[in-house]
Amino acid sequence: GSPADETLCVIDRNAASFFGVTSVGVHLNCYIRKKNGNLSLWMAQRSPNKSTFPSYWDPTVAGGQPVGLTLMDNMMKEAGEETGIDPTLAGCARSVGCLSQMTSKCDGTCLKQSLYYCWDLEVDDSFVPHANDGEVAQFDLWSAAKLENEVRHGSRLRPAMRLVVTDFLIRHGVVTPDSESHYAKIQSAMHRERLIL
Repeated sequence: GSPADETLCVIDRNAASFFGVTSVGVHLNCYIRKKNGNLSLWMAQRSPNKSTFPSYWDPTVAGGQPVGLTLMDNMMKEAGEETGIDPTLAGCARSVGCLSQMTSKCDGTCLKQSLYYCWDLEVDDSFVPHANDGEVAQFDLWSAAKLENEVRHGSRLRPAMRLVVTDFLIRHGVVTPDSESHYAKIQSAMHRERLIL
């Protein structure tokens, strides 16, 4: 390969923001849509022993991207580790996009660029995820109304996951241009082009 293809170093994702390097994550949304159209999403409560945002809630599967795995392979690996989802089932998930976000600490330090690659997997009523690896305390099935209320007014979601859940609600027609006056601004902000390092 060319010199541009060579890996010069590998930085742990927890240290990425200190070096101005983009952090990459994979997310799998396992959802149920009833015959009457009602939508629910399996949510995962982070372990109280997690070093960041303990006991906050994430979509079904959330994980950082390691070196040496494709995004899809990593999503499938994380799905198995965190929820016990069989690789065959995880492989049926549909890639639904990439979200871009900039965050910082409250004092404005530690600016962090993140990219979230997302998949959706429609499951039936018999599907129940199981906490496997100690990173998840429990799973709970949240209705679309509960998800929307949590995004708008709650404090239980891990802050960065408001973006992932908002995207899910928009793509599934829960949040629409008629129900949200800032719809166009939200859409634009979620997919804004940013410098990626």
